[in-house]
Amino acid sequence: MGGDEFVITAPGLTADAAKEKAERLNQAAIESGKHVCGRELITLSVGMAFCPDDGFDVERLLAEADRRMYSMKQIHHAEAAAREEKSRGAVAN
Repeated sequence: MGGDEFVITAPGLTADAAKEKAERLNQAAIESGKHVCGRELITLSVGMAFCPDDGFDVERLLAEADRRMYSMKQIHHAEAAAREEKSRGAVAN
């Protein structure tokens, strides 16, 4: 299943604060999935970019955030595959 993409601008938000907020939102999504479906089914893949560190123009900032989001998606997919494999191993034993 695919997801939606959206942009949040947060002037003055530090990289550390943004990372903490993203982690809290992801954890809330994971817990909601567990509550509804009984297992980890949902994650949020957040890509962040900051001006001026990652660029000055909108196109460059969006491209960097998009690249980072897809990197996070790959990590989440690998983690999900590892959980699934572990689950299969536990059932086989």
